[in-house]
Order: sequence, then C-alpha cells, then structure tokens
Amino acid sequence: MVEKLAWDEVPLETVNPSMQRRVISGEGLTVARVWLKDGYVVPQHSHLHEQVSQVVSGKLHEVLCIGDVYETDTWTPRRDDWLDGSDSYIRG
Repeated sequence: MVEKLAWDEVPLETVNPSMQRRVISGEGLTVARVWLKDGYVVPQHSHLHEQVSQVVSGKLHEVLCIGDVYETDTWTPRRDDWLDGSDSYIRG
C-alpha cells in the first residue's frame, strides 16, 4: 500500500538551535529534509547506514555550513536513532 505524504504536513523538529528537520521513514529507509544554520558544524560521527545527501541550497564543506543550508538526506537501513531521539551527537 502506498501512503501519500506532503512534506509540509510532516512535523518540523528543532533538534538544536542550528538544526531543524522533517523525517519520513518506512520499514527500511529514512528520508529527511534538513535545515542547518550558517556556521553549524555537524559533530564527527559514524553509522552503519548508507547515506545520500542532496544539497538543495547553501554550501557544505566537511559538514561545515557555509551560509544557511537546506538539504535532503536518505539512509538505508532506516535511522531508528533519528526516530526514537537517541541521536545525541547532534542534540547538544
């Protein structure tokens, strides 16, 4: 069964003062739209997930935000840490 979702209807989560996201997840995949503030540095981390990031606007360099950044991330398997709130490396 296909579920139709509109991004604007997905709750916007404020993860920390420099990061907001909307997350959609299926059984084996997670997709997130992410907004990052200028100067934010994503803490060094690792995960078993294969990840594809698409920068929609702004510039990233070694995950340093140069200007405000809007990007979409896709992972497989799904990011249970993002779904259950155990992603403490970005929550500060």
